[in-house]
Amino acid sequence: MRHRLFNLFIVLDILTMVLLVYAERAVADDLRRPEAVSGMLAQPHDGQLRLETPARAREFDPGRASFSLMFDDELSPYSVMSTFVLPCALVYVEVAGQRDSRRNYQCRSSSGRLSPAGHGRWRWTAPAKAGVYPLIVKNTATGEAVRLHVFVLARYRGSESVRGFNIGRYPPSRGTGLPCFDRPAGLIEVSERLTALRLSPHFTLGQFLCKQTNDYPQYLALSERLLMQLELLLERANAAGWPADTFFIMSGYRTPYYNLKIGNTTNYSRHVYGDAADIFIDADHDGVMDDLNGDGASTKEDADLLAALVEAMTDEPWFEPFIGGLGAYGPTASHGPFIHVDTRGVIARW
Repeated sequence: MRHRLFNLFIVLDILTMVLLVYAERAVADDLRRPEAVSGMLAQPHDGQLRLETPARAREFDPGRASFSLMFDDELSPYSVMSTFVLPCALVYVEVAGQRDSRRNYQCRSSSGRLSPAGHGRWRWTAPAKAGVYPLIVKNTATGEAVRLHVFVLARYRGSESVRGFNIGRYPPSRGTGLPCFDRPAGLIEVSERLTALRLSPHFTLGQFLCKQTNDYPQYLALSERLLMQLELLLERANAAGWPADTFFIMSGYRTPYYNLKIGNTTNYSRHVYGDAADIFIDADHDGVMDDLNGDGASTKEDADLLAALVEAMTDEPWFEPFIGGLGAYGPTASHGPFIHVDTRGVIARW
């Protein structure tokens, strides 16, 4: 899996150095050409969603850097990204796809223990105290810097509350052999000051908080791959002609307590594991899904169109690390249309 991610984002590095490719060609043929794969992330999937790309979509800034960072088993092409580790964890950071110029890169951190592991490679030992500790990797030749927010988690051993924040009870591991069903070993500790922190180019920490309280500190679980999946989908949505600077996240993390409180009887909901989000496009900020199909109303058909973008990406080989659940929902008395996405690692549809 690590090699697939490495190969994927080496290709994505090319995207920042070439013009976006908006040719209508079969995806299977395009996969043979790296520049076409880069363009594929910024155009509608060939087939059911052939929408013209308006000028506004081409103005969307995906927030990519000219180099990618690999950290442990993840690889990000973005100018800012976040990762989540336990206290005292050893984190490996590496500049990817720049083998001929790795001497030009430096890494710095104000906390933890940082040591070089070769040109463009570093080892960082996390502090014992929960918090967020930025690692800054800079290209000294160009001055460009990439920020990796490393969140050191508060250890979690299954208690029903943490510092007065009600967690509830996690179900026992499902016995499927999939680690995605294991109880989180740690949770992000969130102060009110941290809610505005940008986790990735277009998403903040506060967007993923459980909605059970307004008091702080709060705690949540979150997945790096969910962040990257949302960034990729947001870029695809803009390319499809639906301008948006972020998604409205109707529901991100849910504690088991809150998941049960709102009447969700799915004990193994992906929301309680931090790799799921219920989202919709709300560029006009009216609180409901935008009219994506132009019929003058916000309906399930709009959710179906957004879900079709996810389905189209799922069919493409580069999306394999981000596969998971997908569901489209129509409006009710309590909410408008939305879609559910997650990165559980296996395809699930409902």
